[in-house]
Amino acid sequence: MSSLAERLRLARIPATQPITKLIEAQAIAHTLSKPSKMPGFGYSLPAAACNVGSRLRPIEGSVCNKCYALKGRYVFDKTQHAMTLRLFAINHPRWVEAMVFQINYMRRRKPGADHFRWHDSGDIQSLQHLANICQVAEQTPEIKHWMPTREIKLLNLYTGNIPKNLTIRVSAPMVGDYLQSTPFPQASVGVTEAPSVFQCGAYTKDRGGKCGDCRACWDPNVTHINYPLH
Repeated sequence: MSSLAERLRLARIPATQPITKLIEAQAIAHTLSKPSKMPGFGYSLPAAACNVGSRLRPIEGSVCNKCYALKGRYVFDKTQHAMTLRLFAINHPRWVEAMVFQINYMRRRKPGADHFRWHDSGDIQSLQHLANICQVAEQTPEIKHWMPTREIKLLNLYTGNIPKNLTIRVSAPMVGDYLQSTPFPQASVGVTEAPSVFQCGAYTKDRGGKCGDCRACWDPNVTHINYPLH
């Protein structure tokens, strides 16, 4: 790993100079995350920075009240430091370019890296952030992207293009509840009965908290996925 001074120097490479090395992309966007449940890579941000999530967190019975991303390995100093660096990185003018380079770099080298998870911790920060994520997906057409979000108001305000390889799943705010009407595929927690609901099996005994061969979350045709409370 390069020194901080070297990373800062690389982060200021001129816009006319293309990104050609992984270290240059990481200096701008920081590293990708590697969720242990997932087949590929992701990009996590601090859960404490969630806009809607922060308002839901004090509410008993909300999906954020006992947020998994505020416990376990997510609270390790090294993990928190990495997520904070990513939070600052999303405002870098070359963030899209750096993310596209990293995602394509990993796809060529790592099995399963053709499926990408946005925000196993954290959420969309702004309309510009959402637009930039859409640009990353559009410029990585061989990758299937999945992004769960509770930022429904931001989605409703967004007027840009959402690439077909980006599946955005809106999440119900309360445990045991689901959205009665939404143009997006949705996710819920703790729902036992609902129309056309797909039950996530990652936490069954034989799967041990892993996706395994399942890719339902990335499939926009799976309109409703329910997860157990964990």
